[in-house]
Amino acid sequence: MPARHFADLAGTRRSQFRVRPDAAPGPPTTGAHLIGEIHMDALGVLWTCIIAGTPGSWQGGKRSVALGNGAGQVVDTSPATTRSSAVWDITFINATSTEYSRVSASTDLTDVTYNQSSIVAQGPATFPVVAVDLSAGSLRLIVDTVAAGWTVFVERRHHG
Repeated sequence: MPARHFADLAGTRRSQFRVRPDAAPGPPTTGAHLIGEIHMDALGVLWTCIIAGTPGSWQGGKRSVALGNGAGQVVDTSPATTRSSAVWDITFINATSTEYSRVSASTDLTDVTYNQSSIVAQGPATFPVVAVDLSAGSLRLIVDTVAAGWTVFVERRHHG
């Protein structure tokens, strides 16, 4: 039996498929959701429901952020509640170098613990430094760079 599709959407230069962004960042936090639902947040990040429920469990999509030179550049936030955690896969790229890593963080709304692991670095550059803090009820993924010209690709893998 051939595959059945509700819709087969093909974008061209004349017609594009659009997902209307929500007013808030992050995945849905209320309502019942089913596996496979797609949600776009206010930051343009696509989220996919991976476990059905109210509100379900969501996996975030990858987005890119151009980094300037300096400290404290927030590249993603994850709403925090008691015993919250977040996991980000990050890729830093400039003209000569690339770094891949995963950052895991957790909070009890008082303290934040985080670590950066699985680093694969290629190239001669001094790579941006990653940190996580807690601000205004959210875990924030923060990047410090020593030079402009970096792009970071961020994919939030888990929020809970």
